[in-house]
Amino acid sequence: MSFNIGLGGLSAANKQLDVTGNNIANVNTTGFKSSRTEFADVYAGANRLGVGKNQVGNGVRLTAISQQFKQGDINTTGNVLDMGIQGQGFFVLSDNGSRVYTRAGAFQPDKNNFVVTSDGLRLQGYMADATGKIQKGALTDLKIDTSALQPKATSLIDQGINLNSSAASIPFQVYDNSTPPTMAAFDPADPSTYQRSTTSTVQDADGVDHTMQQFYRKTGTNEWTMYTLIDGRNPYDPGSTTPLSGTIEYNSDGTISAMTANTAGYTVKNGGFSIDGWVPATQDPVSGDWVASGSAGTVQDQGVTSPALVANKPFDPTDESTYTRSFPTKVYDSQGNEHTMEQFYRKTGTNEWTMYTLVDGRNPFDPSSTQPLAGTINFNSDGSVNSMTADNTGHPAGSSFTVVNNTFSMVGWIPAAEDASGNWSGNGAVGDAAGMKMSMASTTSYNTETARMSQSQDGYATGILSNLSIDTAGVLFATFSNGQSRAIGQVALASFANEQGLQQVGGTRWTETYNSGIPGIDSPKTGTLGAIESNSLEGSNVNLTQELVELIKAQSNYQANAKTISTESTIMQTIIQMA
Repeated sequence: MSFNIGLGGLSAANKQLDVTGNNIANVNTTGFKSSRTEFADVYAGANRLGVGKNQVGNGVRLTAISQQFKQGDINTTGNVLDMGIQGQGFFVLSDNGSRVYTRAGAFQPDKNNFVVTSDGLRLQGYMADATGKIQKGALTDLKIDTSALQPKATSLIDQGINLNSSAASIPFQVYDNSTPPTMAAFDPADPSTYQRSTTSTVQDADGVDHTMQQFYRKTGTNEWTMYTLIDGRNPYDPGSTTPLSGTIEYNSDGTISAMTANTAGYTVKNGGFSIDGWVPATQDPVSGDWVASGSAGTVQDQGVTSPALVANKPFDPTDESTYTRSFPTKVYDSQGNEHTMEQFYRKTGTNEWTMYTLVDGRNPFDPSSTQPLAGTINFNSDGSVNSMTADNTGHPAGSSFTVVNNTFSMVGWIPAAEDASGNWSGNGAVGDAAGMKMSMASTTSYNTETARMSQSQDGYATGILSNLSIDTAGVLFATFSNGQSRAIGQVALASFANEQGLQQVGGTRWTETYNSGIPGIDSPKTGTLGAIESNSLEGSNVNLTQELVELIKAQSNYQANAKTISTESTIMQTIIQMA
């Protein structure tokens, strides 16, 4: 019996040495999980009614070699496709259709850009669609898409702009403080003898219509003379064509400083002139002479339409005095060609701005024209946008410039290019089919510098894959030469109800068994699944110091059990010699 007990002890000690030696051998194996030996005692003579209190044991037996799935150290490698799992879970690999599982995350691309292990097993995960949205569902072989990123035409420009509320206005009309030109004597039939005229209809006491004309002639730097005729006749003398006249003097800012009536009966009243005693006239159909009509005239109070206003400089992108500030924005057409949209802002009045838009210095709808699109923005007293309008007239068929929800919408953009002769025409590309929208929702008008605080647009040129990164959720992000980035796939992880039930198959891999249960597969950081550490590998979890101690203990056990056999042999020799 003692021989059997000793032999069993030697076998157990040998198994302990084997497991410890295997642990030590794999101290530098990526993703390796150490094992330990578990033993149980043995009693011979199974007594179904119980075991006697004086029964002697029959040695030891190996009950299990259990795997220790505790976390290994995460070591930085600098290789983006090296991945360590921080927490629970296993990478899923496809071995010609069969699934195996591993913690060793040393991956690389193969010739077809699939993510594989060094011996060609493909990493499993979820792919992304063309917009970068991960498509959860059936697992697939992860692949790094190296094809060029298709260009996208700009469809939305969003920018945060403040337009200084205290900026100097550049109105469309300004007061004329210039020296008057040399002109001939006033003649209502000669437009060169006055600068402006207005016509209105007045009625006599009998309700008969008559035509009153007011002519404005600049006679000094800030002085104008207004001449008045009714039916082309002097209002007081139907036989005369000499007009009534009054002088209007202006301040330098265009406000009226003084008014003087130069004809008897012609007076200044309530900021205007007044004709009291008007003699309505009629023309004799026979002689052609003008005579009093016999009707009584009514008092005619004349308002003064300021002739001091003249057209200001029109907008000119080359003349900075015609706008307050401009902001350029890069935009892209359907072929990925880059263009410069420039928006010019001109303060035209209190809380009122006009925006002019050109693309590459051309009209967005007509490359042969430099006429800009124009829109207005009116602000509330608190600096927020009150209303917006867009000039949608004169555009080619199929194009439009409109406003919806504080957003300018430009439909029908024709991307342009200049040829060697300096002529501009369409470059063969188009803009976004739904138009290019320019959101002004974040635009304000506060008393601070006119500036653009933020800007974004959603178009881009063709992009070539330039970089790859993997986040902690296992999402593979591709960065392109055009500055864009998008998800191209996501690593999947598997978990098991009983990790001890997994079967080791070599290569630091496991397969599922009945005892392990079926795998639960999902993306990293979901539920109890761990996170992915890119540019890193999980090292072996073997504690070398502990294993060396176990080695000494196994050696001692082996020697002690060998001594048991040796002692039993000596006793047997003694018994034989006694015989």
